[in-house]
Amino acid sequence: MIKIRIYFCTIILLFALITVSGCLASLDTRTNITGKQISKDIKYNVEIGRTTRADIVAKFGPPTSSTKGYNDYESLRYNYSKTTKTESFFLFIWKGEDTTTESDNVVFNLRNDILESYSRE
Repeated sequence: MIKIRIYFCTIILLFALITVSGCLASLDTRTNITGKQISKDIKYNVEIGRTTRADIVAKFGPPTSSTKGYNDYESLRYNYSKTTKTESFFLFIWKGEDTTTESDNVVFNLRNDILESYSRE
């Protein structure tokens, strides 16, 4: 009789531990992406002196921002940012947080709607 009671209590205890184990440790990851990432191989997508503003917009989409200057100069800026935030919890004793950010900025400089130069910042 005592062995059955110990066996039954052990099973209930194991079931309870398995049931609440999801509350003991938790991991939550969230990612936020803004802008459009442009390939590292820009030189294969554009050609200085030939590529037009319309070509750039067709290949990469609308720029994040554009600035017009004097003498028909224009700069098209493409910004990209990816932020990943991971939160960890263990019981109610410890909370950890890790945030990583990856960013990339590409600027195309045009004159009379023709590409003069580009740079990655």
